[in-house]
Amino acid sequence: MIINKNVSPSKILLFGEYSVLVHSNALAIPFSKYSGQLVYANKHDSDNPEIIKSNEIIQKFYAYLKALKRKSPHLCVFDFKTFEADIHKMLYFKSDIPEQYGLGSSGALTAQVFSNFVLHPKNYNLNQLKNIFAGMESFFHGKSSGTDPLVSFVNKSIIFVPNEIKTIELQFENIKKHLGIFFIDTNRRAGTLGSVAEFQNKLKTDLSFRKKIELQYIPIVNSTIENFINYKSDNFIPALKELVKFQIELFRNLFPENLIKIVQYGIEKDLYYLKLCGSGGGGYLLGFTAKPDETFNYLQKSGLNVEKLEYFQ
Repeated sequence: MIINKNVSPSKILLFGEYSVLVHSNALAIPFSKYSGQLVYANKHDSDNPEIIKSNEIIQKFYAYLKALKRKSPHLCVFDFKTFEADIHKMLYFKSDIPEQYGLGSSGALTAQVFSNFVLHPKNYNLNQLKNIFAGMESFFHGKSSGTDPLVSFVNKSIIFVPNEIKTIELQFENIKKHLGIFFIDTNRRAGTLGSVAEFQNKLKTDLSFRKKIELQYIPIVNSTIENFINYKSDNFIPALKELVKFQIELFRNLFPENLIKIVQYGIEKDLYYLKLCGSGGGGYLLGFTAKPDETFNYLQKSGLNVEKLEYFQ
């Protein structure tokens, strides 16, 4: 049984992974091919191991949120009584979002809990929501920016700039006339917590790394976002190419070793550009190409699992 008709979509962080933690711009979009929803288990499903595991996670999330509310009484108002009762009714998160693939599965669950168990969930602005979600989703990752659940909750493309968050209408129909966008499955899961902690530690301990991030990488990220929003291939492709070069230099360990040559080949031939999707270390790589037929033919002949992304909001 469904407890709420609304589903929470997955998300794609198009640009801004890691750099957004150092105040770059970021651009994230909902990706409704995958989504999740809180539902009650049917009687014949109540012994399903996956449903039991999901229910147990929600129980722990409930306990975490009660403790969080005690620490931050002004956070928001939860209906914990209904939440607890629903957990006992075998509430679980029914989702087809690939976990640990950079598509925001925990963000979608967080958005569902907020939608169903926070009183007056539509009474908050984007900045308030992001702060609330950051606290909530930290249950899953140790520390969260709140970005993923925010995109899932509002179900709109969002641009993040320092001290400002706003929804944006992207001209995807125009973009798709000139650009192929796709995933490559690395066939391995990725964990966010360790990668983010490693990045933040390197910022503190490696001055050269920090300078490259702040003085070189962030301007490229911001330029790529600006040229994607106001799409012009003559500006976007060169910026994207530089962004991918920097990612290979700065975050090489987050690209699966068996795909490094594939990434570099695309750059060298100006054929396609593969970047991290989310925290990296596995999951999907996100690709862009102005030569889709040639690109997909080459990648598929290389034995890679390529998923063309045909639909965006």
